[in-house]
Amino acid sequence: MKNVSDKQKWIAGFIVLMLAAFFSEGYHHPDEHYQLIEFAQYYLGEADATNLPWEFEAQMRPTAQVFIAAGFIKFFSFFGADDPFFLAWVLRIISALLSFFSIRLLVQTFSPRFQSQRAKSVLLLLSLFLWFIVYNNIRFSSENWSGTLFLMGFTVFYMDRIGELKRYLWVGALFGLAFLFRYQAIIMIGGFGLWMLFIHRANFKNSLALIGGFVGVSLVGSLGDILFYGDTVFPFYNYIDENIFQGKAAEFGTEPVWFYLKDIFEKSIPPFSLFYLFAFGFMIYKQPKSALTWSLVPFFLVHSFISHKEGRFLFPMVFFLPLILAELYEKWEASKWADWLKKKVYKIFRWLFIVVNGIALLVITFKSADSGIKVYRAIYEEVDGTALLYYMKKTPYEGGRGKQLHFYMPDDLKFQKAENLNEIKAIKGEDCLFATSDRSLFDEIEARGWENVYRSLPKWVDNVNFNNWVDRTPQWRLYRITEEE
Repeated sequence: MKNVSDKQKWIAGFIVLMLAAFFSEGYHHPDEHYQLIEFAQYYLGEADATNLPWEFEAQMRPTAQVFIAAGFIKFFSFFGADDPFFLAWVLRIISALLSFFSIRLLVQTFSPRFQSQRAKSVLLLLSLFLWFIVYNNIRFSSENWSGTLFLMGFTVFYMDRIGELKRYLWVGALFGLAFLFRYQAIIMIGGFGLWMLFIHRANFKNSLALIGGFVGVSLVGSLGDILFYGDTVFPFYNYIDENIFQGKAAEFGTEPVWFYLKDIFEKSIPPFSLFYLFAFGFMIYKQPKSALTWSLVPFFLVHSFISHKEGRFLFPMVFFLPLILAELYEKWEASKWADWLKKKVYKIFRWLFIVVNGIALLVITFKSADSGIKVYRAIYEEVDGTALLYYMKKTPYEGGRGKQLHFYMPDDLKFQKAENLNEIKAIKGEDCLFATSDRSLFDEIEARGWENVYRSLPKWVDNVNFNNWVDRTPQWRLYRITEEE
C-alpha cells in the first residue's frame, strides 16, 4: 500500500466500520441485547420485568450504558423512527464512531514514538482493518464500550499537549466510564494505578486528580443505578457477591486455566494467532515495567483463574494488539534476522495474512452477527396490524437466555403454541403466521400449500446440497397460513 496515503487509509477504515455497522445485525452474545437493550426497553416502559434476565432481580448490572441506549431510542422514537432494526443500527453506528475516535487518539499519540515508517503503518492498518477488531468495534456491548474508554484513558495519559493536572483528571474520568460500562475494567484500572504508584511515581496532586475523576464519574453512575432500580443499590458489590461468593457465574460452565490460550489460538485463525500470543509474551519479557504490561497482564491472569470463561471477556484487550504488534515489528526490523527473513518468508507470510484477514473481514462485515435476526425482520415486515404467530416448542424470539427478545416484536403480534401441525388453522379475519426451524416439518408444510414468505436459506441452495450440508444447517422458515383446499 505504498501509493495509498494515510488519509485514504483512514477513509477506507471509516467506510469499513460503517458497512459493518449496517450489515452485522444482531448480537454477539445474548448479554449484549438482554442486559442493555431489553433493560432500556424496561426503563422506557416498553417491556415487563418478567422478561429480563436474573441479573435484573439481583441488581448487579451497571446502568450507564442502559441509559445511553434508552436515550437514543427515546430520541428517535419521538420523531417517529421506532423501527427496532433502525434503532439497533443507530446504536452500532454510535459504537463505531466511538471506536473510530479512540483509534484516532491511539494512532496520533503513539505513531510519532516509532522510528520505523513500516511500524507506523502496522499500527494504523491493524487498528483499522484487523478483522476481529472491526467486529468488536461496532458492537453495542459492555466489552466494546469499556475497552474503548479504557484505551482512550490510557492514550490521554501520554498526550503531552494536555496540561498535566487536566490530563490526569481526564484519565480518571475515562477510567471511571470504563468501569461503569463493565465492572471487570477495574482490574486493568487497578494494574495501571499500581504502575503509576510504584513505577511512574506520580506526585500526590496528579494522583488525587486521577482518583477524583474516577470517583466523580463513578458517583454519577451510582445515581443512575439508583434511578434505574428504584432503590439504594450497590451493583458492583452485588456483582462480586453473586458471581464470586455465591458462585453464580460457575453455573454457566467452567473451563481450565489455559482456556484463553487455546481459545485465542483457535479463533484468531492460526498460524497468525501464534504471533498475537507471541507478541503479548514478548511485551511482557521486554517491557515488564510498562504501563501496558501492568494493565493487561493482571486482567488476563484474573480472568484465567476465574472458573467461568468466555472469549468475549478478553475483548477489551484486543484494542491494544495493534500497538503491541507494531512495537514487535519495529524491534524485529532492527534485528539481524530481518533481512534474511524478508528474503525468504516475509513476503509470502504478509500476502497470506492480507488474503486471510481480507476474507475474514468481508465475512464479519456483511454477515449478521446473529442468524436469528433475519426471521425477526421477516416477521416485522410481514405483520401489518394485528397478527397471530403459531409456534411449536419455542418462539423464534426466544434467545439464549430463555427470554423473549421483546425489542424486535411488532406491537400487535400475538402468540399461539401448537403441539402439531393439525392444531394450526387459519382464522377468518386474522393474519396467521407460523415460524419453525424444525426441518422435519418442511415437506409436510409444503404439501399443505401454506405460503412460504421467508426462509433463511434461499431455495436455490437445495440444488447444491453436496454431502447434505443444507440439512445440517440451522434455518428458519416463516409461513402464512391459508385455508387448505
